Amino acid sequence: MFYSCSEIVVAFPTINYTQYGKKFIDPAAGFVVSWIYCVQWMTIIPLELITASMTIKYWTKSVSPSIFVTVFYFLVFGISIFGAKGYAEAEFIFNLCKITMLLGFIILGIILVVGKAGTQPSHFATNSDSNYYKNPGAFNTTNNVFKAMCSTMLASTFACGGVEFVALTIIEQDKSDISKSIRSIGCQVIQRMVIFILIPIAVIGFLVPYNSNELLGSGSDRTHASPFVVAVAAHGIKVIPSIINAVIVIAVLSVANSAVYSSSRTLTTLSLQGFAPKWFEQLDKSGRPRKALYVTAAVGLLSFMAEYKDQELIFNWLLSIGGLSSIFIWTLICVSHVRFRAAMKAQGCDLSQLGCVSPTGLIGSYVSIFI
Repeated sequence: MFYSCSEIVVAFPTINYTQYGKKFIDPAAGFVVSWIYCVQWMTIIPLELITASMTIKYWTKSVSPSIFVTVFYFLVFGISIFGAKGYAEAEFIFNLCKITMLLGFIILGIILVVGKAGTQPSHFATNSDSNYYKNPGAFNTTNNVFKAMCSTMLASTFACGGVEFVALTIIEQDKSDISKSIRSIGCQVIQRMVIFILIPIAVIGFLVPYNSNELLGSGSDRTHASPFVVAVAAHGIKVIPSIINAVIVIAVLSVANSAVYSSSRTLTTLSLQGFAPKWFEQLDKSGRPRKALYVTAAVGLLSFMAEYKDQELIFNWLLSIGGLSSIFIWTLICVSHVRFRAAMKAQGCDLSQLGCVSPTGLIGSYVSIFI
């Protein structure tokens, strides 16, 4: 998908991927995917604020979730008052905290896995109960495996959402060797996924059994926490679990901050394309889409569903909306790439005329559509 998007971005640098459906497939496809993208970002706002209130429960369950939701709500929308500069400054601080925590967790996790710290022996010991890859096992096969795979795919897609953003940076790269730049950026994306997603997940797999009653969705009455927190706390480490939990709250607010910024700007873009009322085109003196922000703030009030007794159910629904939206958008990008190549062939154009050619070609797009 990334390489398919890169090829189209270089060929048509003045349009973004939400407009590919309109240009290469049908105006109706452009309308649908543009609104899916907007709704995706809008639903992320209540999702992240509800998640933040759930994360706070690690410290206390006596305070109403609405109180924390209110504080976080005014924080993220308060940042939007300062426009792009406020957004950028906040994201710099948020991301610095996230990267520091993840790198620290990987180092500490490896130390805990080999048994050099904490209250448990090495998780590699074949005769140890702490070898969770053998007991209870690496995968939960007692429940509906297909359902579990679909649920995992949605969560993974949501976690990897935004890869399409990176493709837009292609047009700013060195034009003298654009193919090399694309391969370099693609490798960087893979490297970041390995370091910040796959390695932490592998470490968590060693430190936390899938049947832990402290995990979200376990069905137990115990206070649920992030796997990062459970992984460290289960080994008798003090203080650090609270620090990790605090950074998780910051990370969640970072996503909510991005969602407020992106959803309001997307709504304005929809208006400019004629897919939404012209009312949303109006900007204030500082260039902020104030009226689009009003709608975004109204949708953000759904965050107060955190008061519902089954928060995990709401979390799963909103997460599924975000994950499915990414799947639809990625699929449309690949279909647009197929249609773009078909249009070139019909007009007798050669691939050598393109400023950038996808290394995976049409096969990559077809495989992505199938997946």
